[in-house]
Amino acid sequence: MNSDPQHHQPVATSGRVVVVGSLNVDLVVGLMRMPAPGETVMGETLERHPGGKGLNQAVAAARLGARVNMIGAVGNDDSGVWLQGIVNEEGIDATAIITADGPSGTALIEVDATGMNRIVVIPGANAALTAADVTAAITALDDVAVVLTQGEIPLEAITAAMAAGRARGARTILNPAPVREYPESLLALVDFLVPNEHEAAHLSGL
Repeated sequence: MNSDPQHHQPVATSGRVVVVGSLNVDLVVGLMRMPAPGETVMGETLERHPGGKGLNQAVAAARLGARVNMIGAVGNDDSGVWLQGIVNEEGIDATAIITADGPSGTALIEVDATGMNRIVVIPGANAALTAADVTAAITALDDVAVVLTQGEIPLEAITAAMAAGRARGARTILNPAPVREYPESLLALVDFLVPNEHEAAHLSGL
């Protein structure tokens, strides 16, 4: 974490929020109870939702009135077209969302009657986002106030986002989810780290 005061000045509300992160299709299965290992159960509902921590962050910021640019990757499939449409509908600039060969990211989510869930994420195109993609996209933007990222994209892309944000004088924010190893060299580029309790325990070793 950086404690340099020059990185903690108020951010102009007119500046851009740049979100570098994942875009997924969430397939949500509702069922009465979770199956035991090897067991088949009947589901109640199946729903499709836009998701991915990156897209969720971008949508939240846009709905709060921010000017948002999304940097990420979708696949060259129907899901990729659908996700691009969602981004456009939310008023988010999708110029820097690349289309990669292969499927878009997908999350398989089981939710039982008590609200307990199990989630499996298949990264798909999210794994194709490179440091070069991220650096070029952020460098091309003006008036960058905040760069926000999270852990569902390659580590090199996360590091590039924080470094490019720092170079532009923007606030840098990392949501370290899911839990993974984040090197000190990356954390040194982060102004605000926003973990949950589980992630904080992992990062601190407590």
